[in-house]
Order: sequence, then C-alpha cells, then structure tokens
Amino acid sequence: MPAPTNPIISIKDYFTIHNGLQLANRFKVSFSGLPGGIGGALNAENGFIQAEYMAMGPRAINTVQDNLSGFGQGRFVPRSQDPLSGGFGVQLIFPLTNDSHLLSFFNNWFNYFHKGTRSVNTQANFSGAYLTQYYDTSVRDSKMVVELLDPNGGTNTTYTFHEVFPVETQPIEMSMAFVDKYLKYAVTFGFREYTQAVSLPTP
Repeated sequence: MPAPTNPIISIKDYFTIHNGLQLANRFKVSFSGLPGGIGGALNAENGFIQAEYMAMGPRAINTVQDNLSGFGQGRFVPRSQDPLSGGFGVQLIFPLTNDSHLLSFFNNWFNYFHKGTRSVNTQANFSGAYLTQYYDTSVRDSKMVVELLDPNGGTNTTYTFHEVFPVETQPIEMSMAFVDKYLKYAVTFGFREYTQAVSLPTP
C-alpha cells in the first residue's frame, strides 16, 4: 500500500514542476509584416507597442449532428474550428500618449483598407479613394506577436497571430469628471490562426 501523501506538498510540487504561476500583468505586444509601411515609427521600436490589457477570444469547434438513431439528434461531430467565436478575436487596450502616435498608427491601418477622399488629399480627390486592397498584399503577411513574460522580463510563451488586422475600435471616452484619468484606446483584431511556442522546458 503506497504511503499517504500530503496534498499541500503535492500542490506546491505541481507549481514548482511547472515553473510557477504566469502573472497576468507580464506581457509584450509587437507587430511585423504590416502592409504599405504602416508601421512607421514602430519600426524604430522593433514593432513594439505597450498595451495595458489583452483578451483572447474563446475558441470554438463547429459541429454537425450525424442524426443516427438514438436519443436526441445523435452525436455532435467536429467539423471546423472558429477562432472568432461570437465575432471576437483578440482585443487590446492601449494607454494613449500625448503624441497620439497610436491613434495615427491605427487610423493609417484602417485607412489602408478603406480610405475616403480627404484621406488621399486635403482637397476632394476621388483618385484611389474607396478601393479595397488585395488580401495577399494587405493581410497575408501581417503578424501580431504576444509574449508572456516572467518577472525578470524573460519570455515564457509566445503567441503569434497570423494574417491579423484590426476590425473594430471602441469609443474613446473623455470626461471632465476625472482629474487624473488617462485616455484608453481599445482595438479588436481578427486573424486566421495562431501558433504557440513555449520557451520554458516542458515537464
């Protein structure tokens, strides 16, 4: 008969074996392969953008029912995977700085896909306005890399979102009711798929 184990020690050993807990406030976001030189000033910072908050949308498996005889509608058979379950991909919230470089960055990115006449020229000019770019030149090579960091700044896990692009921003809220509240900018991204790379040795 095996000797009884101390459950508290087992819990501690579990987290020790797996290199401790991942802290939620340790992450880094960067972009690469963006179309048409959209990166601009980001290139000098290796594509790095400081985000305050990140939420990865849920993953979902789309199913069909095989309608075999039996209770209910039979089995649920996996058919495809939906990384945008509920219309939600990845949402990032950024703190806005006084030079508004993030606003310029994302406005340029949105305008790359669909720009109006005044975005082309200060005067009304319909040349090149409202033309949608080809997918291969505007989305295919775009990547967003999210690194989960340890307390010392080392990378634990890297998520690479392939064929990423912004699909929606949330309203920028301003109010005179707050004295020291800074502006935030929320952007939701769509993507085709993502890959995960773990930097720590697996148990």
